[in-house]
Amino acid sequence: MKLRVTINDASRDVEVPDDTIEQATDFFDRMDRDMDGGWQMGPEWIEKPDRIQRCQIAADKLLAAIGSSNLDLMEMMAAYILNRVPDTRELVIDADGEMLNTEVIRGRDEARPTAAPGNDAPLSRMDALEQANRDVGKVYKAGKVYRFAVFDDSTGDWIESPPMDREDQAQALRTKAFESRYRYLVGEDR
Repeated sequence: MKLRVTINDASRDVEVPDDTIEQATDFFDRMDRDMDGGWQMGPEWIEKPDRIQRCQIAADKLLAAIGSSNLDLMEMMAAYILNRVPDTRELVIDADGEMLNTEVIRGRDEARPTAAPGNDAPLSRMDALEQANRDVGKVYKAGKVYRFAVFDDSTGDWIESPPMDREDQAQALRTKAFESRYRYLVGEDR
């Protein structure tokens, strides 16, 4: 598999053999145990890093590996990310040391049902609910602000929400985005 890594507008692909992603789980589990006790992510101490924050930590190690041309470490950090968040397609790494500003961009599973442009058939309510949950990401903290991301069918990219100072603000806006996506998927807003 390939993982695109973008640093300061320069991109490169890190090649990761599929068997590394599947067979290095003991190494990945050790990484998770190291992070279970909390992690210093830039100026903030994160008590319990979530899955995306763990990928941001691995991305920081990947950045160091790129800087030192350590190909083995680059491959292992990319493999960790692809193992823990399999639909990751790109990392946009903050090169200024703000791990929480690193973006984990996820792609779409092409096999799942969709009501994207060009496919006008509405989904069942259950399929629409599941799809909307996949298309509207959870609220997460990035530095001192809260955000979420929504998958854009037309471009195939994840679009981040504007930064919000409070988690409840972000959650309220996410709920509106989720409801809008659900209504579209069942054919109510077309």
